[in-house]
Amino acid sequence: MLSRHLERTIANIRRKPGRHVATALCLGVAFLAFGAFGVGLWTLENGVDRWGGSYEVTVYVDDDADLATVGAVLAAQPEVARSSAVDPTTARRRLAGVLPADAGLDELPADAFPRSFELRLKSESRTPAAARALAARLDDAPGVRSVEAYGPWLERVSRLVRLARVTAIGFALLVLAVVFVVVGFAARLARSERAAETELLRIVGATNAYIEVPLTLEGAIQGLAGAVAASIAIAIGVSMLGGPTDASLVAPPAWTALGLAFGGAIVGALAARRTAAAS
Repeated sequence: MLSRHLERTIANIRRKPGRHVATALCLGVAFLAFGAFGVGLWTLENGVDRWGGSYEVTVYVDDDADLATVGAVLAAQPEVARSSAVDPTTARRRLAGVLPADAGLDELPADAFPRSFELRLKSESRTPAAARALAARLDDAPGVRSVEAYGPWLERVSRLVRLARVTAIGFALLVLAVVFVVVGFAARLARSERAAETELLRIVGATNAYIEVPLTLEGAIQGLAGAVAASIAIAIGVSMLGGPTDASLVAPPAWTALGLAFGGAIVGALAARRTAAAS
């Protein structure tokens, strides 16, 4: 029975291929906008995890301090999960990697890059209050020149991420509405064009399922095609704009593309089914 429905669906698509392509492209634009927003959100969240999970506190050490002693003090702090020493050469190389070649970095003296430790905090201590408390405690420790806590900055970025998540939910609802409108309009148009055929089928005893299932499958195919096209465009865009820097776009896991395709097919089918049942 399903094969029969598929044959009728394919035949219906072949009657008006241009309309089905146009519908799929409209859905593709909606899915592309949602997917691009999702990539931006994914990149932002990965950046927060990377920055927040690498070092929330930087401890700058006096030139005459014993690194082993200072390192032992830092590692003994209850908030610290890991302490990593950074020598001036490494600090200079890192800065050179993010600055233009003509920034005049070579002209800076050696003492412009003091020795330091980067502290990775335990998960339960990754809060602004914990970072500030640790920084205040270490500021008076022997051999410590200064302490830089990034907790407040990370908290501001985290609030931005939470806002982006809420916005993503609203954006998803908007895309859902667009899909229902576009697919519903296409389904109503198709139903109107096949009105005479539908009446003839009812006269000869065709069931509602026989009439409505092909229309539902058309909506599913349109939604699937639009979602797949959007996924391909997003993948191409990420590959072109991605790169090794922290500001580069980060590609979501591959399963998200499958989820978008599956979701597009389901939403398209539901929109077409709703129109078919209401007609």
